[in-house]
Amino acid sequence: MGRRMVRIGFALLALLTACAPVGRKPEDTAAGIPFDALLPSGRNLFAFDFTQARYRKLPLKESASDSSGLCRAVDSLRAGWPGKSGWLALPAPSRPFSPMQAAWGPSGNFFLLDRAGKRLGLYDSNAQFLSGIPLPAEIRERNLEAFQVFWTRDGTFSFLDLAEGKAWQYTELRAAGGGDWRLKNSVRLPVGLESCLWEPFFSSPCCLRPQGNGQCFDAYFNPIGPWPSAGVGAGMRPVAAAVPGEWMLLLDGGPACASPAVCLQPAKGQPSTCPGETEAAPSK
Repeated sequence: MGRRMVRIGFALLALLTACAPVGRKPEDTAAGIPFDALLPSGRNLFAFDFTQARYRKLPLKESASDSSGLCRAVDSLRAGWPGKSGWLALPAPSRPFSPMQAAWGPSGNFFLLDRAGKRLGLYDSNAQFLSGIPLPAEIRERNLEAFQVFWTRDGTFSFLDLAEGKAWQYTELRAAGGGDWRLKNSVRLPVGLESCLWEPFFSSPCCLRPQGNGQCFDAYFNPIGPWPSAGVGAGMRPVAAAVPGEWMLLLDGGPACASPAVCLQPAKGQPSTCPGETEAAPSK
């Protein structure tokens, strides 16, 4: 009788454990899991989970009927990408390693801002570590929590401190990663910017405000106007989210795709309803 009660107790415990939602980790959900950043780079779409220093890569494969390669991506997103399996660890240049932001880079590569190491790491399209660059001294001494960094085609690195409302633009003089920086420009930004986007989404930086409206700048961060609207059409573009100051990535493969457009919002990890098309990002 005692053994039977023990077996029944274990069975009930297993059943309760399987059904109880309390304490369930985000990656245990059936669909996608929360992530911190989305980045198109080359012919890939990367999702990053910085808390666990890992990534997922979704190749954007072209076909005769899908020149953008978005049909397969849309289908994968609706199927629950990125799910709890298939995540890969981000190679650490050294310890400690605490990635906090991804930035578009040259030739399909990307940069990771490493908060612990106070550096930028350059990774290739397979997320393999290539080189590390110590941050400029002016940046390295600051709190990086509210920082955003961008690299543009002319080789300029732009560091934005959204808490202080200031931007610094540097050229890194030694590609080998020596951290030999030359300051090109520094400028005050409007207070209250919450999230900024640049290449590959925009030809110039555009930022969102808590009120939901946006502000665009030229390459030297002089204001040039509000976040403009653009026409609809197939492609990948950021749109304003329902939460003020946040954005989501809209993927629309067009009529060639079997599935309709899908939107992804960083830190949510699951496809969501896309907002009105009038909120689409401007074309380049």
